[in-house]
Amino acid sequence: MLWPLHWMLVPSLVLGMAGGTWLIVVVPGLLPDGALSRLMVTLLVVPAVAAAVLAANASQGFVLELRGEVRSGVVARVIEHHGKTTSYECVIRYRGATDAPGSLNCGTSDHVGDAVQVAWDPGGLVEPDFAEADGTYRFFAILAMVSEIALVLLGEFTVALAVTLHAARKAAAARDSATTDGSGMAHPQSTASCNTL
Repeated sequence: MLWPLHWMLVPSLVLGMAGGTWLIVVVPGLLPDGALSRLMVTLLVVPAVAAAVLAANASQGFVLELRGEVRSGVVARVIEHHGKTTSYECVIRYRGATDAPGSLNCGTSDHVGDAVQVAWDPGGLVEPDFAEADGTYRFFAILAMVSEIALVLLGEFTVALAVTLHAARKAAAARDSATTDGSGMAHPQSTASCNTL
């Protein structure tokens, strides 16, 4: 699900690295306060990752709905793969000869004996998946768009917050400087008054 368009992998990685660099380098510079900087980075990372994952799901669903083929089958076996994370692979049994994939990624909710509809692209542009209702990809596309809008708004808010904090610190520094200069000039006057008496 996370690797639907292999030919778009390189530009996606480049864009992801550029965005990650911006988050790690620019945001802490805009917001020197450690806690606030970490909070804003976290808030920016969430919609960025969500947009990428949802867009991948939308693109896969779009291709499968547009040019994919669907075949009925039965889950014959569920293979559990262990690594940094646990993943599952379903081996599918079909009736009669077919070009449909013999296995595909699945989840904990899939069990041996389940009747499934498998969708795949004969051209191999995207990974096969269990067939979903027509138009499902639009739901993922809308969520991806909402995540991107949230990312843009949070980015603008981060910049506005940084400008506001910088202006407030500058004004506070100016007031402190003026107060220090005023108190420094008050002592000679007091001394002069005492000498006159």
